[in-house]
Amino acid sequence: MTLRLNTADQSFKSSFKKLIENDRNTSQDVSKIVASILEQIKCDGDKALTELTNKYDTNSLTLEQLKLSEESINELDNRCEINIKKSMEIASKRITEYHKRQLPTDQLYTDETGTTLGYQWKPIERVGIYVPGGTASYPSTVLMNAIPAIVAGVKDIVMVTPASNGELNPSTLYAAKLLNINEVYQIGGAQAIGALAFGTDTINKVDKIVGPGNAYV
Repeated sequence: MTLRLNTADQSFKSSFKKLIENDRNTSQDVSKIVASILEQIKCDGDKALTELTNKYDTNSLTLEQLKLSEESINELDNRCEINIKKSMEIASKRITEYHKRQLPTDQLYTDETGTTLGYQWKPIERVGIYVPGGTASYPSTVLMNAIPAIVAGVKDIVMVTPASNGELNPSTLYAAKLLNINEVYQIGGAQAIGALAFGTDTINKVDKIVGPGNAYV
């Protein structure tokens, strides 16, 4: 059930306080479940990843289906509304311009002793982008997390996003295609994070993971 709060209501302060103090998932319970999931990924790799994906996202995918094919990405891309595509194209250009201004500069100089000193900025090799699915599926997550990596010069970017009951958000896949992210897996939750962190036979581990998620992610 959706809870709606109105700041104009006299009961707002008490209702808001109750909301933020409501411990929906105790940290102990979450930690135990996540630890178990990560251990399964570390020990059983692709087998555990497939089983956990189907269990928690209510799917019936095979290992080969976890990675989205170019045809699947194009098919979902075609289902994305034109106005959404145009909005993302504008947003992409603006986000790119913003992050270009954040790029640090290398320095090289010779001091009074004749010694050459300096430093260089180098991008990390591989980054994992986590994009939530279902009701919390936002294509802006792809743009805001992938574009900084692209601007920095990261060589490999892999995206993971859960397919709930076999359904993926077309706008999320269009955002990936717009940014030329070709390695996309329909996986989510702690099992997706574990696969990115530790690697499996199918998914190479990454150097950094970015993106939003729930307590388990």
